[in-house]
Amino acid sequence: MQSPGDELAGLRRLVAALKSKSLTIYENKQDVTVREAWKLENNIKFLETVLKRVKTAS
Repeated sequence: MQSPGDELAGLRRLVAALKSKSLTIYENKQDVTVREAWKLENNIKFLETVLKRVKTAS
């Protein structure tokens, strides 16, 4: 298992690939890449906030 920082870095690379259009996501033959990249970015921000709280509490 990787560290949380490494996992987040991987998610950021995924967002970058989605934004660059080197990777696309389709749902019912419709490109939903922009929507999914936006969702992933918001999830990353949430996870970063949680990790900061955990570090502060320790």
